[in-house]
Amino acid sequence: MTQKDPNDRVARSVLIALYGQLKRGRDVDGLLNVALKRNPRDADALIQKADLEAGRGQYREAERDLNQALHSEPNSAVAHLTLARVYGGLGSSLRQKEELAKALGLQPELVAARLELVRWHVRQKQPKAALELLDQTPPAQQSLQSVIEARNWAEMAAGNKK
Repeated sequence: MTQKDPNDRVARSVLIALYGQLKRGRDVDGLLNVALKRNPRDADALIQKADLEAGRGQYREAERDLNQALHSEPNSAVAHLTLARVYGGLGSSLRQKEELAKALGLQPELVAARLELVRWHVRQKQPKAALELLDQTPPAQQSLQSVIEARNWAEMAAGNKK
């Protein structure tokens, strides 16, 4: 956050990303704690905090924070995507799939949700479903390296040789 506007969520997000790259976890924790003390319902801060918690293996804490964020902003695709990752960490595969589908339904251009759902289908030996999801990829994303790689894995899982 900046000194001029401590409520500037965009500036806070940029600063958190920078601190993350610099491995300054305490500074990230401090920024989020200040933001949540100021506004305990700040969905962006709750999602960022949950993402950090999930990265530390604190899945139950992350789940709690994400559910609180979703209470404030039920249509947050990023919160559903992060919750899917939490459920993956907890070993709850079906809940993971449900959250990925919600995230993608809310924001079809969210490539991270699409690719995680594709990988989920490939792991579950459902390559046809994975390929169908990839066929629905927005045209602007079809040439992304990550999408091409996901398609190759799904094609291989389906037994298709090119």
